[in-house]
Amino acid sequence: MPGDRSRKSPEFFGETRCCLKQTYVCGRYKRNFDTFVCVELGQAFGSVLKAKRQAAGLTQEELAFQANLHTTSVSFFERGLRQPTLHTVFVLSKVLRMRASDLVGEVEDRGPEIQI
Repeated sequence: MPGDRSRKSPEFFGETRCCLKQTYVCGRYKRNFDTFVCVELGQAFGSVLKAKRQAAGLTQEELAFQANLHTTSVSFFERGLRQPTLHTVFVLSKVLRMRASDLVGEVEDRGPEIQI
């Protein structure tokens, strides 16, 4: 059952939700409903985060340590498998010594056009 969080079904491992669509990520496979907006935004954020991390000369482990996150979280963000909370975006941007608005602005430039 998709809504049952007590069961760790591999079918719904890595579930991400967004107000624009629902995407279920299972290993390498993505089952998409509605549009591809969330997946593309996640991938755009991931590529920006990775580029900024590398430009700062940090490894995933170093970024995770300084941001008080688990290393797998940074890896999931960079691969677009998970999307950070707003608080996490601010923490990551502080570690990367940039404004959160600049980080999100680059994602907006690379990401898909959102249609309402």
